[in-house]
Amino acid sequence: MDTAQMIFNPTDAGRSYTLPSDLYFSPDVHRREQDLVFARSWNFACHRSQVAEPGQYVRLDVGDEEILVVRDKAGVLQAFYNVCLHRAHTLVQDDAGRTGLITCPYHAWTYRLDGSLTSARNCEHVKDFNKADFRLKPVKVEDFGGLVFVNLDPEAVSLAGQAPDLLQGLQRWCPELPNLKFSQRASWDIKCNWKTAIENFNECYHCSVAHPAFVDFVDMKTYSVATHGIWNAQVSRTGSADKSPYDYNTAAGRTPEYIAIYLWPNHTLWIMPGSGNIGLLYMLPTGPQTCREIMDFYFMDPQPTPAEAESIAYLRDVLQPEDIGLCERVQKGLRSRSYTAGRLVVDEARSGISEHAVHHFQQLYHRNMGLE
Repeated sequence: MDTAQMIFNPTDAGRSYTLPSDLYFSPDVHRREQDLVFARSWNFACHRSQVAEPGQYVRLDVGDEEILVVRDKAGVLQAFYNVCLHRAHTLVQDDAGRTGLITCPYHAWTYRLDGSLTSARNCEHVKDFNKADFRLKPVKVEDFGGLVFVNLDPEAVSLAGQAPDLLQGLQRWCPELPNLKFSQRASWDIKCNWKTAIENFNECYHCSVAHPAFVDFVDMKTYSVATHGIWNAQVSRTGSADKSPYDYNTAAGRTPEYIAIYLWPNHTLWIMPGSGNIGLLYMLPTGPQTCREIMDFYFMDPQPTPAEAESIAYLRDVLQPEDIGLCERVQKGLRSRSYTAGRLVVDEARSGISEHAVHHFQQLYHRNMGLE
């Protein structure tokens, strides 16, 4: 087939090819994504419990920016660019902590937790120096059912406004979400574009081939993939209990379901069978062909139960390495002169192995990058 005919169809998933391969390794595309995708979207920061008390903070990367999220002394959740307004030194260096004031380690300019400047050494001898002119630059912040997100776009519609049905879904699938606690983090630096990793998450067409333990864990006959505005959900009942990687039956009162959620642009959320829990796996681009995957685990108690520890081990030590290997090999293939685009396998029934959620992600990307 003429490669000119192998085009992405933003309106008809059943007849569409993938996005062109150069979008997955172009340095120019990588730079434009910082402005058009990450600077205009909601980005996960932490769970509410990690900034519950005045002075508690987290630091995170949003594209090529550093952001500080902190609870101020009045109990208000605040977010700022993590940059001192004197000579641009970064302020907070740790990923998380607690402080009464935000002090720059370069020249000791000091800010209150609401972002106002309280001290700048020697400023009293500087002409027309007004502390009120030097307030940390704010960033939009939102508590989304217990999950805290930030957005660099001051005009952004709230996440609750963009995805009200997701908020309702989380309240149904994980009613314990507001009360969960951070347990632990795992991270991987991988050799693939962030979109390659997201697309791998968004389909289970590969599961029976590449994840034999996973297809024993879930009941593929009940596996469904439903797309919504800026998110999708993969839901399945669990399979045979004797083939499960951990004993989720020790938790009473929970329907044994596996739920995996994608949220634009780079978030995946995992709710595993058992007691209240959620895992957030998000892909941070570090270059045109590299990304860092971070997975945060939350449970009712920071110390996981034996079953919860086994679920972490399964995701961290089995499922993730399998997916990382797949994504890195796909990334290498995307650079081949033999490949420009591939045909998406989207069936009419939108079955559990259909690739319509990959198309849904590519549709969102296509729109946000202005490719229409």
